[in-house]
Amino acid sequence: GFLGPAHPLVPQAGAKIPDAFCANLYYLMEGDESLSAHQLSSRSRVSLVMDRLDRCFYPGLVPDDPAADVWAIIENEYAAAMDESRQAWDCLQAAAAQAPHSVARRNLLEETRLVELVYRTMRACRNTIAFLRRRAVWEQAGDQDERQAMQRIAADERENALAAIPIYRAEPWLDLALRLDGVFSTCETMILEKVRWLDEWLGEIQPSAPRRAEGITLYNQTDMKYISPANRKDWPT
Repeated sequence: GFLGPAHPLVPQAGAKIPDAFCANLYYLMEGDESLSAHQLSSRSRVSLVMDRLDRCFYPGLVPDDPAADVWAIIENEYAAAMDESRQAWDCLQAAAAQAPHSVARRNLLEETRLVELVYRTMRACRNTIAFLRRRAVWEQAGDQDERQAMQRIAADERENALAAIPIYRAEPWLDLALRLDGVFSTCETMILEKVRWLDEWLGEIQPSAPRRAEGITLYNQTDMKYISPANRKDWPT
């Protein structure tokens, strides 16, 4: 969940991770001398992407039964968290409609964006695990049903990621690029690279269904709702 809706879906095992999803983490410099130039070297630069599902877990985190489908349990837990955070987001939007004055409305708007980002992060976590689970079955057995499920998940996550861009634009303090413990790409940069990667993959398996990253929804601060480009007269064509 570290990258939230900026986390990509890796379409095949061993795929090269785009540089946008790598970061220089300062804790990796702790063995170097003071004022070292290694902070921006390959020694401290790592990928932040989950590209496969391991079978190693913290003790007590999951059932002891070795036959348990642990990742299915985790996927379901993220799905439950997604549903709960969506309800919280809906409640805040309803409360904002009853705000007695503009100051309260602005405060609620900020809280609404924050909770929406929690929802989109939980949705991204659910989609990432669901996608990797089905990719593993596809790669092992060539199951076409799993391949189709991957496409549906990818389409859902594409929409989820693009809808997060207005949040980062409106609340830049939420952007990972402002963290002080490393050097990170902006979340919008990662999201656009994620969508490009998804579109490239979907285009390979669905060549008749072209997709464009320009379909980013914008936030209507007056009504506190997202509106699509088709409903905005000032959206560039």
